[in-house]
Amino acid sequence: DEAFKMKDLTVVGVAKILKTNKSYISQVINEYLGMNFSSYINEYRVKEARRLLSDKKYHHLKIESIAGDSGFNSVSAFNNAYKKFTGLTPSYYLKSVIDRDENA
Repeated sequence: DEAFKMKDLTVVGVAKILKTNKSYISQVINEYLGMNFSSYINEYRVKEARRLLSDKKYHHLKIESIAGDSGFNSVSAFNNAYKKFTGLTPSYYLKSVIDRDENA
């Protein structure tokens, strides 16, 4: 369900979960989605991080916690992926959400 949150998730691990082989998974992701496995998983992780960053009840958490809760092993990997998929840094996005909430 939320296997993307597993920090040690690999294409081999997904293949085991789905009872298939890693080549098939990689091929499907590459051919049908036009990205590699890492980008595919990171896209889900960024969506989760964005959900957490947007929710007031998580505003007390540090960016490092949000990154970890979303499945990232490091803040730098999180920042790079977040910027790749959204065009923003997580810190900038969080600030804009907080500013919006305060002015609502």
